[in-house]
Amino acid sequence: MTRLPALRSAISAARHIDEDAQLARLQQAHAPSAAQRAAAHDRACALVRDIRGADTPGLMEVFLSEYGLSTKEGADHFGLLWVPKEWIAAQRKKQG
Repeated sequence: MTRLPALRSAISAARHIDEDAQLARLQQAHAPSAAQRAAAHDRACALVRDIRGADTPGLMEVFLSEYGLSTKEGADHFGLLWVPKEWIAAQRKKQG
């Protein structure tokens, strides 16, 4: 319990912190590496290719029931499905 005053003081001080500056520090401290970004990009492209290439009826309905379009996350995921096929082909070409 001896830490309680220190914790209260830290919480009190944090109430007055510059949120934009703190957010910038956190984003910089936890930014994904180039390798992580590339891996996420490759995975997203693979998911888009798989969804577009699937013959399973109802796949879109399953996708929408999982994420929905009423949330930012769902709209973002749905946006991945509209990546132009030409762009995906160009990325494949780059990867060799």
